[in-house]
Amino acid sequence: MARFAFVSEDGLVITILEGSAADWPDLCALDRVKPAPNSNVLSGWRWNGALFMPPLPPVGPRTVTSLEFRRRFTQAERVAITKAGRTNDALQVWMDDLASAGEVQLDNADVAAGLAVLVGAGLLTAARATELIA
Repeated sequence: MARFAFVSEDGLVITILEGSAADWPDLCALDRVKPAPNSNVLSGWRWNGALFMPPLPPVGPRTVTSLEFRRRFTQAERVAITKAGRTNDALQVWMDDLASAGEVQLDNADVAAGLAVLVGAGLLTAARATELIA
């Protein structure tokens, strides 16, 4: 018994069919059935016109603990930021939020905004801010 992939118009494998191409003449006429000789081909794979490609792994949030994020800063940076927080309430609130969050999502807009405040205050360069969330 042969394996065939039934693909959507954009190449997504909807299901795997077993049998012969003659079992699905209407689908074959639409060019929506592709031979799937590799037993690994499953629903969710993509047909790129020449071969089947597995799905990309899901991309989740890049997360570190609050302490791990804090340790990305040098000792001198931490001291300067702590001193600046004594006179800059918005900066102090951001630092408190990071500390109490338990984890920091590196792609979060609030993290980027806080780093921008540090850059604007001259506590970090833009390049260093980018390094911190890389």
